[in-house]
Amino acid sequence: MSGPDPEKTFMEKAGAALPGIPGYREPAARRETDSRLRGYLASRLDELSGKFGEIRAVAEEEGDMDMVDDLDRITERIGRTAEALRSADYAGCAFFGDAAADERQLGRVCSYDTAMLEDLELLAADILSLKYEAIGTLTLREAEGTVASIELRIANRRDIFEMSAG
Repeated sequence: MSGPDPEKTFMEKAGAALPGIPGYREPAARRETDSRLRGYLASRLDELSGKFGEIRAVAEEEGDMDMVDDLDRITERIGRTAEALRSADYAGCAFFGDAAADERQLGRVCSYDTAMLEDLELLAADILSLKYEAIGTLTLREAEGTVASIELRIANRRDIFEMSAG
């Protein structure tokens, strides 16, 4: 196998955020891994949304209604994304019951979830360091672009589990 092992990379990233996460290798552990990962991602998104709320309060005090509107739009998008994570139902996906998942299948799922974790890390780095005085339209657009990437990954995640079964 050339290049980094997707499962090892996923376990390093996920394990740093969620100690003791069992991973996707064992069929009996897949649902727990998925549930814990989704819960973590949703709670981090809630935390980041709270940071936008703090900045929004300052923008409102300053009378910067354009920024308030931008922050409201991004915060709403983050909220929808967190809720999509919480309510995702993969019960019908063969991956969660398929004892015969091969290395390619595991690699595809692990790579996908690693990318979601990396997008979240990027978003957190961008948002947690923000201060009202230093925000510009470009900064908000970059953050919104990263939120859109996470949102798309979550929307397409079921497809990765379905593809993994085939």
